Amino acid sequence: MERPTLNAEGSATWTLPTWAWLIGVIALLAWHGWLTLALFGDQPLEHLLNDQPIVSGMHPQHLYIGATGAWSIANHGRAAVCDHRFQAGWPKTPIFNGGRMAELLLLLGGGSYQPAAYKIGFAVLCLMVPFFMLIACKAVHLGHATSLLATVFGLSIWWGPHGRA
Repeated sequence: MERPTLNAEGSATWTLPTWAWLIGVIALLAWHGWLTLALFGDQPLEHLLNDQPIVSGMHPQHLYIGATGAWSIANHGRAAVCDHRFQAGWPKTPIFNGGRMAELLLLLGGGSYQPAAYKIGFAVLCLMVPFFMLIACKAVHLGHATSLLATVFGLSIWWGPHGRA
């Protein structure tokens, strides 16, 4: 481990060797991947690939609205549709209704109601979070140690009770 050095302003800085940073990033990604798969129950791969929808939080609504929008885009070429199965002709628009990410994921999955496509896309988006955090830290010129520590704190918030809910 290197000793702290004084920078031009007189404050101490601590640098982390590149190999230690890479080991930390790999450990962080493994931990994050394990927690992401744990979202899908005891047998995560089986639950991730089946057609049973996620029934917690806002996922059912996003899946329904996303499936409606993806079907409309695939069949009519527009994201606005009047859904006669819900609220006696509910107009679904891309501006006022949520589920845009679900709409994109289901459109990539074929444009129909496919909970497996939504769940796989959701898992991939969750897996990308630490990469975005590390990129953001490096974009503001944080060092290896600081960026790794900031990402650990960010993921602690991400996996906290409010994030998991």
